Amino acid sequence: MLRVFAALVLASVTACAAGGSSQAPDDTVQPATTTTELPVEVAASVAPSTTVQTPATTVPAETTTSSTVPARRQIVIHGAGDVSLDPSYVVSLASLGYDHAWSGLDGLFQGDDLTVVNLECPVSELGSPADKEFTFRCDPAALPSMLAAGVEVVNLGNNHSRDFGPEAMLDSLVQLGKVGIASVGVGVNAAAAHRPAIVEVGGWKIAVIGFGGVLPSPSWIATDDRPGMADGDTIATMVEAVRRADAVADLVVVTVHWGV
Repeated sequence: MLRVFAALVLASVTACAAGGSSQAPDDTVQPATTTTELPVEVAASVAPSTTVQTPATTVPAETTTSSTVPARRQIVIHGAGDVSLDPSYVVSLASLGYDHAWSGLDGLFQGDDLTVVNLECPVSELGSPADKEFTFRCDPAALPSMLAAGVEVVNLGNNHSRDFGPEAMLDSLVQLGKVGIASVGVGVNAAAAHRPAIVEVGGWKIAVIGFGGVLPSPSWIATDDRPGMADGDTIATMVEAVRRADAVADLVVVTVHWGV
């Protein structure tokens, strides 16, 4: 059975930049999040463990536990929208530090089981700015605070991932991996861009897959021989990628960068 949780929320944390918008820099955005509680579903029964107590003068009986599948517990997933950690755009970060970006959440992401956000900037010092109105660049030094805040997966499939070219986009995967944050939505080719991040928590095997839509140019889309992002404007391609993810997981979380 195909189980899909679509993270199509437009929430944001303190350091938020509306992707593709023409708003001037603003560091007063208040946090907003969406919480989804998933029901417990156990595909097969788990036999309870048994403990046999015997007098100390006798040989203890063997204790056996039979289990066919791990027990699944209820889990909590948070999805957040456009997040920018560009100190030139969110100017308060320079004086208050990157921990300030997450201070308004009061530990919300730390207390859940999985948090997925849309990261609106390449995390790299490589590359040159693209010829577009707004170009964002996240500071790699901001990533430890993101991890500490409880973010496990980021979607890079959006209209800012190639703001500093494919080199910076691909370097973002390296920088995020160094601190232990998984990334989806972009890759060295189409197959890599559509590859899900796998998270195992609470007895669930979760596949997180990301897509990018509303892009500056079709050249930003990954192909068999071109780095880029997973196409978020072609429904058939998206459905096929979700089906492949579903084949290797109990639950599929889909995060898409869309807009008008």
